[in-house]
Amino acid sequence: MQQKKEVGILNREATRQKLEGTGRTVAGWARSKGFDPERMRNVFRGRFQPRNEEIEALKADGLLVENGHNA
Repeated sequence: MQQKKEVGILNREATRQKLEGTGRTVAGWARSKGFDPERMRNVFRGRFQPRNEEIEALKADGLLVENGHNA
């Protein structure tokens, strides 16, 4: 069984699915918000912790899925 990549507030897998469900890629969304696309890909891969401004941008776009909540 695959372990969920959940750290802090961000449910990585559910948030990624919600973002990609809008027809955008993680990198495309990151560029549109002025974030480093490679860093955001690594956030969703679980290599980096998300920064507060990244969390707030996801929340503002209605894309943030918090741990313990379903998409």
